[in-house]
Amino acid sequence: MASPSSRVVRAEAEKAARQTLAARAALVGELAAAAHEVEQIEGQLEKARDTHTDVYQRAIDGGWTAADLSTLGYDSPDPPSGSRRPARRGTAPRAGTGSATATPAGTEPPSTPLD
Repeated sequence: MASPSSRVVRAEAEKAARQTLAARAALVGELAAAAHEVEQIEGQLEKARDTHTDVYQRAIDGGWTAADLSTLGYDSPDPPSGSRRPARRGTAPRAGTGSATATPAGTEPPSTPLD
């Protein structure tokens, strides 16, 4: 059997290299898409945090206390520090931890006495 020519050997080596590079290039493409998605979601999260902070402050300005809101499961928004604790949305306070003057959700905030 005749040995392959150097041209054939070279073509086969280049083909194998292109296949390897194509697979690696596809991985870089996937990485770029994933990084872009993270950037997009981080931007949305930043906007949501800003909205949360604004609405929380409006609730405080509207007469709710931080303790009332916390009892309802809405803790004060943390300053952007990278270590956030998730809010307890939609959960009832644990037994023995709620305020005796807690207001049920959907009712008016407690009134403050006028002196």
